[in-house]
Amino acid sequence: MSTDLKLLIEGKELLCTGKDFTVWAQEVAERDDQIHGERVHTLRLIEQAQSDLLSRLSDNPSRAASAPSNNSPSNNERKFLPRLTDTEKKLLNEHEGCTCCRCFYAGHHSNTCLMKKTNSWPDSSSYVSLMEAMAKAAQPLRCLEYVKIELVSGNGLWKSGSLLAKVNNGLPVPLLLGMTFLYAAHIVIDINTRTAIDTHTCYDLLTPPTPPARIWQPEKIVPPPTPKKKRPPCITEKPATLAGYLLPTSIIALVCDRIESLSFQQLLVEKNAKLKEEFMDCFPARLPDNAGEDLPEDVYH
Repeated sequence: MSTDLKLLIEGKELLCTGKDFTVWAQEVAERDDQIHGERVHTLRLIEQAQSDLLSRLSDNPSRAASAPSNNSPSNNERKFLPRLTDTEKKLLNEHEGCTCCRCFYAGHHSNTCLMKKTNSWPDSSSYVSLMEAMAKAAQPLRCLEYVKIELVSGNGLWKSGSLLAKVNNGLPVPLLLGMTFLYAAHIVIDINTRTAIDTHTCYDLLTPPTPPARIWQPEKIVPPPTPKKKRPPCITEKPATLAGYLLPTSIIALVCDRIESLSFQQLLVEKNAKLKEEFMDCFPARLPDNAGEDLPEDVYH
């Protein structure tokens, strides 16, 4: 039993004073329905008042056009709007607003404003100073360009194809997916089972499966580096030669004698070859077989 129903029952006497519980419960239910109806009616009145206030803040040109003209007696007593401050002027300029009707993203300027032509202005009694939040709320979605994106699930088990996404300024969320994405990704949404399943991979986006445990490979053991072979040092210097001026005199004399003897023997070999060639006919290479028969036998050497 709610607090309002309890107070209503205690404040008014029930028609049923007997011991019949069914009749008493029915009467309490009727009074509960009465309280519920009054509450719904009150909420409707509040919502209607809020919508009227928002429409006045937005200053809809259609409503401004339907306002009575300045020739009527009621408009003669209207109050003027407060003068725009520098901050409000800056907001209107940044958000393509009109300084006449004071609407953000109005699509026109003060020289072409409909309120100026019809001489109808926003209600000064419900006027609210312009703020940054009002400008952001009135900002329309504008598509400036397209980009290619690929969506990946948090666990990395599912990935969509390449999609073209619109870049809109003023979007209240980072990414907004619609029917085009669901059709391209082959996703079927079931409200009763609360699932969004990709029909090609059977992956449920709302209740993703637990990824399998990752099997780590054993740690690789890096062998120690192979020691470099030691090369023998390169001898670039020529071996030292024995200088002749450092030898003793006796050794130098023996060397000179040996050189002279070798030179003389070479000279004799050359002369022998020259004489053999010159007197080849006198010195045949082989004597005849009967060369010794004509020699005297009484001559001895």
